[in-house]
Amino acid sequence: MKRNVRRLIIILMCVAVGWAVGFLRLPYVEENQSFWVGFISCLALIVLLVALLIVWNKYELLIKLIGKHGTAEGVSSMKRTYRIIGVITILLVLMGWIFSAVLFDYDKTSAEIQHNNQTTIIQEQARLIRELQNRDAGNLISNAIRLVENDLTLNVNRSLNSTTINSIAVLSSSLNPYQMMEGDSLSSIPRSPERGQLLRLLCALDIDSVSFRQIKTKATFQGADLRGSELSGLDLSEIDLGGADLSNAFLDGVNLSHSNLNGASFWGANLTDADLSHSSAKRCNLSWTEMNSINLNSANLNGSSLCTAQITNAQLRSTKLRWTDMSGALLLNSNCHGSELFGANLTRANLSDGVFIESLLRRANFTDAILDGSKLNHADVEKDWLEKLNEWNVIGRKVIQENHRIKDVTPAGQETSIYELIKKGLD
Repeated sequence: MKRNVRRLIIILMCVAVGWAVGFLRLPYVEENQSFWVGFISCLALIVLLVALLIVWNKYELLIKLIGKHGTAEGVSSMKRTYRIIGVITILLVLMGWIFSAVLFDYDKTSAEIQHNNQTTIIQEQARLIRELQNRDAGNLISNAIRLVENDLTLNVNRSLNSTTINSIAVLSSSLNPYQMMEGDSLSSIPRSPERGQLLRLLCALDIDSVSFRQIKTKATFQGADLRGSELSGLDLSEIDLGGADLSNAFLDGVNLSHSNLNGASFWGANLTDADLSHSSAKRCNLSWTEMNSINLNSANLNGSSLCTAQITNAQLRSTKLRWTDMSGALLLNSNCHGSELFGANLTRANLSDGVFIESLLRRANFTDAILDGSKLNHADVEKDWLEKLNEWNVIGRKVIQENHRIKDVTPAGQETSIYELIKKGLD
């Protein structure tokens, strides 16, 4: 009788719990699969504990936990039962592992799909916003160009009034760079096609040099997208082109002296006969450029990349080239008098007939470089620089070693030693 009452109570409790779960509709149970993973894991853990007790021959302890006192026959019967339970436990563990792996893979795939969908939505929204901004920017640029054209028509000397110049400066400041869509992804480098368009339109107009100089000094063209632009022979001195993209642009004969070119990209551009003297071009990408007969006197190119650049017959007097990468560059017959090449990478660079008199060459890497006919008198080098030429396998090293010696020129009282390369017979 008591056993039946207990069974009835258990059934009623199960029904009550089931009704409560169904009534409450617990969202965590319904929507989060980790609940079922935890539930099955706990169930498997309990069965595993029973199996361990069997393995440890703790049948008596198990019987005590259950609350019964069995005979020897009962214990033997329970052994068989527990063996079956052990097999079931192993199967449950394997099933739990497979179930968890499937759920994990499903959750991972779902998360990736959700992330991709969100990224697509964000990119589409960003594209729509940029389209609206571009329409407004296009109208603003058109209005600014109309003002310029009106001033040019009214003034015989082709000058602009201060109001027009200031409006162009304000407009350029509002055309901020942004990441553009390239294929199916956003570009890593922010650019401003609008600033590039504004500069090209202004360059196409015959504006008085004084007025154009005021535009260049007041307006900003940072991050301008000028890829492949035709800017040959233009006077862009003192302009702000920091971070601009001039890849594959035609810049032969352009005047960029005293300009801000920090972080700009000139990859593959033609800079033949260009003037970049006194410009700040730190961390620029000048790889694969053609810079024959370029003027880089007193320019700052620290940290820039000039890999495989052609720089023949160039002027680089007092140019800062610290930590630049000039590997594979063609620097034939170039004047680098007094230039700073501290820590520069000149691996496989052709420096034939170059002038490096009084240049800073310490910590520069000349591995497999060509120094045939180079002038190196009074160059600032390490004490063992002549011996390093052998390690670097420099072409032309024998002539340099035979005709030069190292001299200690450290000023009195200075701790850091300074050594110069002296040409024999000239000291």
